[in-house]
Amino acid sequence: MINIKNNLEYNLLRQRILGGAITGIWKKDTFFIGESSYPVMNYNYITANFTNFEKFAFPGYVPPINYHLSGYGLSYNKALSAFLGESTERYSFSVLYQNIKHNIIYSDYQNLQKKYSNCYIVPLNYINIRVVLVKSF
Repeated sequence: MINIKNNLEYNLLRQRILGGAITGIWKKDTFFIGESSYPVMNYNYITANFTNFEKFAFPGYVPPINYHLSGYGLSYNKALSAFLGESTERYSFSVLYQNIKHNIIYSDYQNLQKKYSNCYIVPLNYINIRVVLVKSF
């Protein structure tokens, strides 16, 4: 059976693991905590910016990319949980290329069909198509 922990103690542990002055994923390991959203109903929110991860993800000079993160909820724990989830989701996507680049094959369609004949190569007419779904009532 899967036991999912989402209490404040566990979320603070996750925050310490993802944070840190040297290896943390938030810029300068800081974030803003708010609990007033006047004139909207009061809810807790946490917001931060990513570190400059682009220097690790892309070779050569890349202008700084600003990624803003936020999480909100009726309680601090809910806001923290949403903030940590969004941080993890965005960071994992931003460093995805470094983890899969050795699996990317650059070739033309005919060579892919020849070299990988035992694999299913997507037909070209399925690439860059626009699909419009119309729901009838």
